[in-house]
Amino acid sequence: MLSLGKTGKQPQGLKQMNEVTANSQLLRVEQLSSCDLREEARGIEDSEMWKTDEYNSEQIEILWLPSTQRAGIAWGADADWTDAISPEDALRRFFANDLSN
Repeated sequence: MLSLGKTGKQPQGLKQMNEVTANSQLLRVEQLSSCDLREEARGIEDSEMWKTDEYNSEQIEILWLPSTQRAGIAWGADADWTDAISPEDALRRFFANDLSN
């Protein structure tokens, strides 16, 4: 499960993120439904793959690469990529509309 701290008042996006990540699960490569993330994850030993609860009837998938501090986030379409120090950071950036390329 992704662990997210809840401190003080949060913007709406972060509130949604905390609700979505309550039951997140770690996946194996073959469990990813996003073709973009699945292809990128193949052969990378230190990758982490996560799937969240449904958010607006879709599940959010995250591929985090600790060695490069990058993450791919897929939500019903092609993956978006961002710098991220953790899967939680990637999801925070997604909900805050703060993805860096």
